[in-house]
Amino acid sequence: MVPIGGFLVAGVLIGPAQLGVVDSSGAVQATADIGVILLLFTIGIEFSLERLARVWTWIAVAGGLQLVLASGTGLGLTLALGGQWRDGLFTGFRPGSSDVPSSHSNV
Repeated sequence: MVPIGGFLVAGVLIGPAQLGVVDSSGAVQATADIGVILLLFTIGIEFSLERLARVWTWIAVAGGLQLVLASGTGLGLTLALGGQWRDGLFTGFRPGSSDVPSSHSNV
């Protein structure tokens, strides 16, 4: 997993936003999607079900805590800025419920 940092830096540098070696945003997006698929596949191969069973409680607690804290923060900030509670709850719930960047979402 050490080369991942180098891959990320190289991708940023040669992409359309920096040096412009690759001009097509579609090609960059397709390559990034394939990279994520391969990364998840590699992690899946190396992951054991026994280890998952040992850490399951911590995963559930940490995930629930992340959801509650993100939702509460979004709700509090929205109410402090004069918004409605439903908008605030959605604002906090959205990033807390997913590890996928919102740029990949059609919400």
